[in-house]
Amino acid sequence: MINRVVFLLSIIGLLISGYLLNRYVTGGPIVCGKTAGCEIVRASSFAYFFGLPLPFFGLVFYFLIFVTSFSLTLAPERKQILGLSLWFQTAVGFIISLYLFFVEVSFIKAICLWCTASGADSLLLFVLTSVSVYNSRKHELGN
Repeated sequence: MINRVVFLLSIIGLLISGYLLNRYVTGGPIVCGKTAGCEIVRASSFAYFFGLPLPFFGLVFYFLIFVTSFSLTLAPERKQILGLSLWFQTAVGFIISLYLFFVEVSFIKAICLWCTASGADSLLLFVLTSVSVYNSRKHELGN
């Protein structure tokens, strides 16, 4: 059940990152509610890493989660390694999301609602994969 939710959350993350990447590449306006936070964040020096827009890295992150989660469905006998891989991927993604939120608040002084939604997605992914790994370890130990 948890893997299905992880799979769904990876699709949501792909949609968020895909939308933002499209807006970054085309230069189109980012729909961001009543705030201009998304445009302020996009205009900042923090919006690109090695010359690539940050949503590109989000797309890669969520695609890796998508593929690993799907692989877990197809190869349940590899549950332990794939589960740990998912946990590691989501831990890294969540830490990066926390850092980027800190940058928004502390340096850019603006909040991008789409970025916050992606950060919440990565938090949920991390919590769910942590619970899944914990449950697997607990089951292995016979508790």
